[in-house]
Amino acid sequence: MRDDAKGETAPAASTENLVTLCAWSNTVRHEGEWMAFEKYLERRFGLMTSHGISPKAMEKLEAEDQLLAGGALKDPKRLAAVKALGLLDTLPAAGFDRITRLGAAVLDVPATFISLVEDHRDFYLSHCGFGEPLASERQLTGQTFCHFTIQGERPVIIPDTRADPVYAKVPTVESLGVAAYLGVPLVLLSGEVIGAFCAIDFAPREWNESEVLAATDLASLVVSEIELRQAAFDFERHLKPA
Repeated sequence: MRDDAKGETAPAASTENLVTLCAWSNTVRHEGEWMAFEKYLERRFGLMTSHGISPKAMEKLEAEDQLLAGGALKDPKRLAAVKALGLLDTLPAAGFDRITRLGAAVLDVPATFISLVEDHRDFYLSHCGFGEPLASERQLTGQTFCHFTIQGERPVIIPDTRADPVYAKVPTVESLGVAAYLGVPLVLLSGEVIGAFCAIDFAPREWNESEVLAATDLASLVVSEIELRQAAFDFERHLKPA
């Protein structure tokens, strides 16, 4: 190999200094074995690794979160569905309260709640375990974990809120002490996600499969209760003389 600047032949690179990387799996080939980069560093150089998140990656995560949450929160069709239920700012109802009490007992958590999510607040249709002043006010403004839940139709499962750089910044982590969260979207038959059935714990915990299934069933009960109330209201209105 020639070095054109000096007109001399540069020494060939030693194969010992070459590292083979897999562009698809981001693994390293070493001594005939493909392994994670962390394992390669430990095996070849005796280096131990730890994990963090760079400022640039954090900015990207926050930007993606704001985009997704903002889109779901402000979707006109979803907001219209929430308002059309006629349940915002209503008094506590026995049917919904039974579900949250049952959820707290079955899931063995300090608090469960049913949220209806508007673009500027979460209204708690029912709760079991909230302390004051939230127990009486029954609403929160600002970002909540329910904003993540309404982005889709799958449960949001967070064993440790403080272990995730995005979830750790949700205000209720500090204001309410939320350390673990399990939320199931409330999806109407028409397809709109109006809120969530949620369980929280004040200590990190691993949510097992049976707990996620139970929370999903409880969310279905909430939707059934809402739909039945809506059907009864429509029937009563139909019976009234014009």
